[in-house]
Amino acid sequence: MDEARLEPNRLSSPSGPELRPTGEKILRTAIKLFSHRGFRQVSIRELTREVGIKESSLYNHFHSKNELLDVIFDTFLRAYQTLELTDEQIDEKIAAVSVDEFLRRSFMLFKGQMETARFERIYRILITEQFSNQRARRIVVDRLIRGPLLTWERVFARMAETGRISELDPRVLAAEFHYPMFALVYEYSIAKYDGEDTAPIERRISEHVNFFARTIATPGG
Repeated sequence: MDEARLEPNRLSSPSGPELRPTGEKILRTAIKLFSHRGFRQVSIRELTREVGIKESSLYNHFHSKNELLDVIFDTFLRAYQTLELTDEQIDEKIAAVSVDEFLRRSFMLFKGQMETARFERIYRILITEQFSNQRARRIVVDRLIRGPLLTWERVFARMAETGRISELDPRVLAAEFHYPMFALVYEYSIAKYDGEDTAPIERRISEHVNFFARTIATPGG
């Protein structure tokens, strides 16, 4: 939700151990192939052929295909850590804009990430692999569902404390706001993958945000 912390290219050059050019090309190609066909459907032979190297050369950069998948997950987690807001940052954002604008910007910043190829593809890998890979499942649950839920609980608690919204249970507000948004973003990612027009989904998201803000905001909030 912090614009400085949600730069569109954040996932293009993640912090962490630097890969050599060939290693980065392997990673980039793996993300593309795994996101379109699934991790198990892509062989080492297919991957290295797409990269333009010998199969044995892959092991100069990654010990196995499983390690490569772990590096993809690590890339996501390092990026996610940069998106977490402190209480001070939440207070600053709440004081700067209206409730409606705060909620709207939150989606627009996430949407900006979803429009970068690497973020969108890693998101898709996590969603498709969660039922066969325990680590992917934990990332989806802890980072995409529970993490934002806890953040929104903090946000709504602070909004209530500062009089921006009605004094309602922030835990309930977080659930009522985040779970529909999670489903809408999921639908948005599918439509985008299929090349469909995402405008109708974006309108529903806007309607959700506007309705929610009107319902909970105090006069002048």
